Amino acid sequence: MKTEIRSKFILIVILVSLTACSPERSSRRNTREDSVRVTVLGDFEKSMKQIRWDGTFSLSGEQASHGHSSCKLADSAGRALWLETTDMPSDWSDFELLKFDIYNPSVKLYYGTIQIFDSKGTDEQAEFKGQSYFGEGKLFMNTGWNHFEFRVRNAMVEEGNRHLAVDEIRKLRMSFGVTGSPLYIDNIRLTAGTETEASESATQPEDCTVIIDDRNVYPSLTGPADRIKTDSVLLELKKEAASAVSRLGTLVRTAEMQGLQALYQKIPLITADIGMNIRSNLVWFQSEEEQRKIFEYVITSCSQASHELEEILFARQGDIFTNEPENEVSKASFYVPPYPPMSELKASDGVYRDNAGNPVMVL
Repeated sequence: MKTEIRSKFILIVILVSLTACSPERSSRRNTREDSVRVTVLGDFEKSMKQIRWDGTFSLSGEQASHGHSSCKLADSAGRALWLETTDMPSDWSDFELLKFDIYNPSVKLYYGTIQIFDSKGTDEQAEFKGQSYFGEGKLFMNTGWNHFEFRVRNAMVEEGNRHLAVDEIRKLRMSFGVTGSPLYIDNIRLTAGTETEASESATQPEDCTVIIDDRNVYPSLTGPADRIKTDSVLLELKKEAASAVSRLGTLVRTAEMQGLQALYQKIPLITADIGMNIRSNLVWFQSEEEQRKIFEYVITSCSQASHELEEILFARQGDIFTNEPENEVSKASFYVPPYPPMSELKASDGVYRDNAGNPVMVL
């Protein structure tokens, strides 16, 4: 009886062991483990002799998105900045993204070019026949850290007649032209899946994230938006700008109801709309410095235009002239004339002039 029980127990153990090691279960486990793949092409943590990149660079501990050092691009002779390597895996087909980070210490906006060569085209064919991925101006660099995600599998060669051969990559090159300040590049890597802390770069909500999808570039703040802190002084400026716009809008409507021509006073309303509702949504204007410039300009321009209309509406003494309510044009009015007779315009001293000899520009 004991022998029979022992035999059944051994059989159960064997079956459980076989089930645990079955191909299906083993495949699922490997899938989970292999769902994240990272190959680092350049972390710039080693000595210069061990780093197999070429370009106008040196190692620096000033800025780093991962580890303790980065690649500093600078040239004291004022030459164009560049960085390239051929020492890397040639097969990128198992990866989704080429990721890297660039720090721009300047308040200026810079653009760079990323070029990826495959074995289906020589350097000469890449140059003259468009047989490489050539993303001119795709490296958008806002002030501070910029985190790039290049979608590997969507890339087409410049000519557009084929996809980049992602299983035959032979060279990666980045070029930035002549800049007025250094640039810092770090943590260049190929990834698939969601990265872990071991390989991902440090980010802040106010950093810029740039997605490059073949010909398209999508820059945005890293976010999330509710974690981006805005200075209290900037918030007050924004309120003041909105108030200046509202006040001018009311005065313009009042002037027009009285038959006054307020075309020139409408201009600040148009620029305010561009600045506050369009330009402010562009990532390169979302720094506190650029936002401050926009709000201060809106406050100044709208306040000045409001003052001009108040001088007219409340019959104060001033130098601002406009049409009378019956819309008759005086010599001092800000008059917007109709189109002149085109056949009567004559060229003189490099410009077209009307019958009175006044220079004319047709818009």
